[in-house]
Amino acid sequence: MSCRSARGLLLGVLRWSNAAPARSARPLASRPAGLTLDVSVPRTYSPRGFPRPSAKQLAAAEVHADQGARLFVTMLFVARANGRMELAPLYGTFTPDGTPTLIDTEGRTYEGGTDDFRAHNDLFGADDEITYNRVLETGRPDGATRLVTTPGHTRPDQLPRYVSGGVALAAALGGTLLLARRARQAAAEPTVSAEPTADTAATPVTEVADATPVANTADATRIAPATDTVDGTDDTDSTDGTDTTSTTDNPDATDAT
Repeated sequence: MSCRSARGLLLGVLRWSNAAPARSARPLASRPAGLTLDVSVPRTYSPRGFPRPSAKQLAAAEVHADQGARLFVTMLFVARANGRMELAPLYGTFTPDGTPTLIDTEGRTYEGGTDDFRAHNDLFGADDEITYNRVLETGRPDGATRLVTTPGHTRPDQLPRYVSGGVALAAALGGTLLLARRARQAAAEPTVSAEPTADTAATPVTEVADATPVANTADATRIAPATDTVDGTDDTDSTDGTDTTSTTDNPDATDAT
């Protein structure tokens, strides 16, 4: 028998059992005060096939239910992602008004009904499918029977994760750009300081040194023409370095010789 045929058969049994006449509530010997296991709600299966609630489930039902609330149990038809099919009991407490509180097999409670159960349960995955009576959503056991098939676990909202990831990425990118900018500025600082400033441009040290031709002054002294000292002063010939004295106008110089 294929998985599709088996699933159709189980769904048919589930619908037939929901159409069965209501049975009276069966009290539990170990039930908390004011709680009754009501197998007629949602009348999914006969009492013979229901497992008894554990001590954890009864304790959770007592804490989360008011006096007079009814403890009920129903079966979830589960189609696993690997193709395996199973039935899983789910307990809950009905109150006159409001959403029923669901209790799983581990004793964990879900006060938000099926939405809370699908969002936080550890029994099923997002790829598993569960089929249940909508009485779990409405909290009205005397309402019409409607089977609902949904994923066993809602996928988490990825928007907060995407937003936080985008903020972290933007911060990392901004820090990287800031570090790169500082590195470029540090690398450019030596080149900027080597350029002449206004003060250094106004004082050209190299050009002043070139404007003082020391060597040219010495050359000009060597090639200067001899000066005739008519009045008896020394006439120096810079070519051979000897002094030439003219005594033409000095008669005393001849007599002395």
